[in-house]
Amino acid sequence: MWDLRDEIEYTLQVGSNKVTKLDKKHVKLGEFTLSTTVSVHLEGDIIFIPIDFFQLLGFSTSYDNGKIVKIDFTRKSSSGSGSSLDEAASLFPVKIGRKYGFMDKSGYLKIQPNFDGASPFSEGLAAVKVDDKWGYADTTGKIVITPQYHTASAFSESKAIVSLEDQNGVKFGYINNKGNKVGNIMYEFALPYKENFAPVVTGKYFAFLNRDGYIQIYKSFEDASSFSEGLARVAVANKYGFIDKSGSPAIPYQYDKASDFSEGLAAVSLDAKWGYINIENTTIIPLQFEDASPFSEGLAAVKKGGKYGFVDPTGKIIISPQFEKAGSFESGFAPVQQSGKWGFINKQGNVVVQPQYDFAYIERGGMFHVQNNGNNLYIDHQGRFIQPLNEKGEEINLVNVQGKVIEVNGNLLNLEVPPALVDGSTLVPLRPILESLNLKLDWNAAKQTITASKDGLTILLQINQSTATVNGQQVALPVPPQIINGSTMVPVRFISQSVGAQVDYTPYSPVEFDVDLFTSLNITNNKEIQAFFLAKENYEEAQLHGAAATAAAEETLYSTGEALLDVQDNLLKEVDYKFGKLIDAAPQNAGVYIQYAILLNELGHLFEDNSIYGAANMIATEAGKIDLKAFHFYQLYEADLYGDDAEIDKKYQVAAAADPYIVLNHVLKSDHYYEAGLAFSKMDSTKDYAIYCLKKAAMLEEATIANKAKQLLASKYKIQQ
Repeated sequence: MWDLRDEIEYTLQVGSNKVTKLDKKHVKLGEFTLSTTVSVHLEGDIIFIPIDFFQLLGFSTSYDNGKIVKIDFTRKSSSGSGSSLDEAASLFPVKIGRKYGFMDKSGYLKIQPNFDGASPFSEGLAAVKVDDKWGYADTTGKIVITPQYHTASAFSESKAIVSLEDQNGVKFGYINNKGNKVGNIMYEFALPYKENFAPVVTGKYFAFLNRDGYIQIYKSFEDASSFSEGLARVAVANKYGFIDKSGSPAIPYQYDKASDFSEGLAAVSLDAKWGYINIENTTIIPLQFEDASPFSEGLAAVKKGGKYGFVDPTGKIIISPQFEKAGSFESGFAPVQQSGKWGFINKQGNVVVQPQYDFAYIERGGMFHVQNNGNNLYIDHQGRFIQPLNEKGEEINLVNVQGKVIEVNGNLLNLEVPPALVDGSTLVPLRPILESLNLKLDWNAAKQTITASKDGLTILLQINQSTATVNGQQVALPVPPQIINGSTMVPVRFISQSVGAQVDYTPYSPVEFDVDLFTSLNITNNKEIQAFFLAKENYEEAQLHGAAATAAAEETLYSTGEALLDVQDNLLKEVDYKFGKLIDAAPQNAGVYIQYAILLNELGHLFEDNSIYGAANMIATEAGKIDLKAFHFYQLYEADLYGDDAEIDKKYQVAAAADPYIVLNHVLKSDHYYEAGLAFSKMDSTKDYAIYCLKKAAMLEEATIANKAKQLLASKYKIQQ
């Protein structure tokens, strides 16, 4: 059978469930497996082909009440050449800043980063996230199924798994590629449609839905997987076997574990030994391995002697066991792990990308996807990074400087030295930013110079010199590079000038007691106020250093508080008068309102006077009308000092939802990383921030809090700290 549009030949044989894909020179491009219960067959002179043949080719099909079969052969293409499926297979989700778009294999951005989350394309559609809800976009980036779901999977056989969340929890179900429900969204768990059936959990057990979304097979299965090559793996009474599409056992429930059939074989286990059987339950490869995975492209990963290698369908070892872990082959390559790091090998067992990444897998279309230090990256088959490019072929890089927080291409940097304001210019640490952009840096201590380079770019700077060199061209700097706390700092604008990155800068001002402001007010009891705040700060610090230090600091705090109690009435009147004059002079200065609110808040708690405390909150609310960030900073400050667990959790969540950079800037000053990590962990969109803060809490905070952070990292994110 020829597809003349793409010059592809598909060969089928009567009585077989195999489809071979060939190019015009009869070079094999791949092989598909159709349903084994309905193979290619003849009735008279008429050839009958299973409908899933057309589904495997990517065409939409429908079956109306057993009477009418509809197949949509319309070519879906935005460019006029190549099918939408081929186009979709060559598009890959990429994070640019905090948003997701899609690029092609060469890195060219094809769909702008407009989404809060994105998954790979499947059957011409990709799940995308907008405002915390998932929907679907086509290969042009157009939303074709409205974001409304809690989760959304890839399409399989024109159906996708979606979920909805309400007060009773999360329920799963299916929609078709038009966005219409297939059955009800009512199940505890769901797996993809394969060969016109889908496993779901209803109550305690697995059942199988038919193509219309109705339960067709229900026999109290404890575990189940999608159909593959006509059979589905199921468990009954803690033993695994396989059923056919009538629900009848095709292979008895006799194995301790089993995998799906692939390329005619399934891995099975008895007494901790793995081997392979065929669909007649005949042992083809004896049970001898410590682990075994499904066959893919003629090879399967097996574990022997504590290491993974690969065997062929006869059981012959083709790639000797030498890896700690191994994935399946796809497009001629497989991910493998050595010394705790992942890389890639080819089918000859040769390493093509050295193991150096935290995780690695292969995207549909053959793109290598790796993770390193929490960053998701694409590399080609030679291990070279694939950077997103604009239409001119220039790298797309975003440097986001939000107060003391810096993100590069959406990845939060762990800075030893934060940004600093010097002579009116914001200086940022050079090394972590440029290294995150894959530049190599060299430091010449004798000459006090830094050289940064990568393909086609060389940057030269010298400490305390106001001119830099970029590819031989001089660039003037508003403030010369300087070393602050051991880190080379440069004006933030230079990052854009040197590497062409888009730099976004927003100032953030976390709340703290401003000694200089109070000194300038010349309040009669300035010294007593400053002594009280200093004692309070020392007391908070002393709590981290044992009972003796805490007791001494508490005594000082008590005595400084007593000194203020003696002058309560006069002090409050003078504070009101002096701050009133400041506000009259600068009515749009939110910082003045916040300093006023801080002082009243502290005095209200010191004097145990709710009216003073209430006045403080009213003034902070007025500040929020001028600058909402200021109000949230005040709320976090107040929660840290006086809130109970519930109030702290609520205020951190509100601030994180309003603007995560408020919380990040706040904890850089307050060190309340666990509270921030807990708030971020409750939102899908701030997973990276949650991990960052919880890791900080696990290292920096006292033992009880550190253990809570470690537990949350392990339970929610599977990270051991």
